[in-house]
Amino acid sequence: MKRHELLAEAAKARKTAMGKMRTHRKRGVELAGSEFDPRVGTNAQLRAMSDKQLVSYVDRLKRFNLRDNQYYLTASGGLVDSYTLDNYAYQLRRQERFYRDVDKPFEHLNHRETTQTVAQRRSYEKSVDELSVFHAARRIDKTLQSVDQMRAKYSKRQLLAFREQNKRAFDKRAADIKEKMARTENGPYLVRRAEAIRKELITELRGSKLYTADLERMIEGMGRKALIAMHRHTNVAKHIRNMYELTKLDYSGVRMEGGAASGSRDATDTVRGILSAYAKADQSK
Repeated sequence: MKRHELLAEAAKARKTAMGKMRTHRKRGVELAGSEFDPRVGTNAQLRAMSDKQLVSYVDRLKRFNLRDNQYYLTASGGLVDSYTLDNYAYQLRRQERFYRDVDKPFEHLNHRETTQTVAQRRSYEKSVDELSVFHAARRIDKTLQSVDQMRAKYSKRQLLAFREQNKRAFDKRAADIKEKMARTENGPYLVRRAEAIRKELITELRGSKLYTADLERMIEGMGRKALIAMHRHTNVAKHIRNMYELTKLDYSGVRMEGGAASGSRDATDTVRGILSAYAKADQSK
């Protein structure tokens, strides 16, 4: 391509980019001067570029001008691009699908020591999460009066963008989930997580006054999804760990944290009750 053609293409792509920036400005997203601003100075500066620099500049403008490449406000008023958001959303969905699948056979059981079932707790956490997004959005847009108004006014991507402070936070969260959920030489995440929980519970159970052979057999025989769901939605690990620590101090008869058990006999009954409920649900799935 001849130089005058390169200059013409750069000018055309730059004009398109400026139009896109105006469109973003109308919805409150200012790209000028940001890390995403693809423009380079004036037309005089364009003419001063080498052919190689012009080709690189045109490529940068074309990437910016792609229709799928959009920009959104973060919770701090910063900017994040749609590709980063899409990757973040994919990793979140991946994690959510995993835990929904794990929790499904146990949705009728209570979450920790509350009157909420696991299913009800999920709905509650979803509403709390949406409320936190609303408060983040309202710091940017003072006109918002309700969650319904927010949903009507903003796209799903923009609502997603309100979840974090900056692009780095989106990238880190997505990378953390990807690393956690990845298959390794020790197997998929389901196997790694469940077996780590099993090992932790049995090790501390054996070292505490809670220990009975039937409790150990119950943990040994429990399915992997049951172990993960039980660890997420009950205080069984805390009960066992508390008694493990008390046993190390050779001290018992103290009311345990959370008020679930008093002394080793009550603690044993509490742990057995939790294990039995999850083992039963696991067998009937």
